[in-house]
Amino acid sequence: MLAREEQKLVDSMLVVDLIHFAETTDEPLVVVSADDDLWPGIRFVLLRSARVIHVIPRRGRVDRKRYRSLETESYSQVVM
Repeated sequence: MLAREEQKLVDSMLVVDLIHFAETTDEPLVVVSADDDLWPGIRFVLLRSARVIHVIPRRGRVDRKRYRSLETESYSQVVM
C-alpha cells in the first residue's frame, strides 16, 4: 500500500508542475506518461490555453478513448 501512496504523490506533483508551467510559460509542454492519472491535469492546462505534446509509451495503460476528448489544435499525441 505504501508504494501506491508514493506513486499517487508523484502523479499529483507532476500535475502541479504541469499547471505551474502552463501559467508561467508560452512554450509547449511535453508530458511523457502512460498513466491516466495525469488526464485531469492535461485537460486543465488545455482549458488554460496551454499547448501540450503527450508522449505515450506503447506499453502503458492509457485509455485512448478518454484522451480523444482532448484532441484540439493545442493537444497532440505521440505513441512510442
